[in-house]
Amino acid sequence: MRLVADRHRALGFGGMAVRREKVSRWVSGANRPEGTTQYAMAEVLQISRQEVDARGWPDWL
Repeated sequence: MRLVADRHRALGFGGMAVRREKVSRWVSGANRPEGTTQYAMAEVLQISRQEVDARGWPDWL
């Protein structure tokens, strides 16, 4: 999660909260990450923004 938060900031999206509970809600399907967070995750995983936009959460993972 720290890698995603660091990439989020480096991309110019600002800071983001880094909490286990947040990730748990994403995994359970209760919530989904904001678009900028998804882009930061995709950068860490070397997946294009086009793939993120085309497939949506969580299918691009």
